Amino acid sequence: MMKRLLLTLVFTAVLWVGLWAQSTALVLLNDDPDTIVYEISGAVYDSRDISIYAVNVGQEQLKVLWKVVDVSVPDEWGFVICDNNLCYSEGVNVCPEDAPNVLNRNDTLKVKMTTLNKGVPATGVYDFIVFDKANPSISDTVRLVIIAKKTVRTTGVLRAPSVGVFPNPATDYFYLKGSAGAVHTIELLNIVGERLRLYRTDQNAFYIGDLHNGVYFVRLRDASGKLLRVLRLRKK
Repeated sequence: MMKRLLLTLVFTAVLWVGLWAQSTALVLLNDDPDTIVYEISGAVYDSRDISIYAVNVGQEQLKVLWKVVDVSVPDEWGFVICDNNLCYSEGVNVCPEDAPNVLNRNDTLKVKMTTLNKGVPATGVYDFIVFDKANPSISDTVRLVIIAKKTVRTTGVLRAPSVGVFPNPATDYFYLKGSAGAVHTIELLNIVGERLRLYRTDQNAFYIGDLHNGVYFVRLRDASGKLLRVLRLRKK
């Protein structure tokens, strides 16, 4: 009898926790990390619009706030954010508490984050966080990795679509495919832009077996050091 009562209590507790979690869920729909790679022209204001979506999948109404944390971003960069309610001035990185985004069940918050790279090529990393005003523990975070690179013009030996990496995902080694004749050095970067490896193209295979699983970037340069292309590589 006691054993049956104990099992009943445990089952009830698990069910209650599950229902509570269902009723208070806030989920970001972007990939994590969400990686954006694009070319910049060198103009005073180079920009890129990034759409971020959060959904209230619970039962209760949420008053959702957001904030942006600069994890690793060049000083020259900036951003402008618009949410369901307002568009804010450059550099505003926190949703005002008196202007939350009200989400009923299955409602979506759409945030447009326009990065202002101002002609500075670099890798920037932001954490975008959404949370409930009444209960900040109801939250979710997506990491945005933004690689802004100068437009590179070559003589036609290597064009952007003509070279890639395979297999992708890779386990122990990756290889170049396509017209890789102009590639002289290959750099492997982590998601915050730190260089982990430097390979030469007189190698046929590039070892990554000792690295942690995750997303990396392969940066290709010609013999003069000019950047040719940045490729995304997943290690599994």
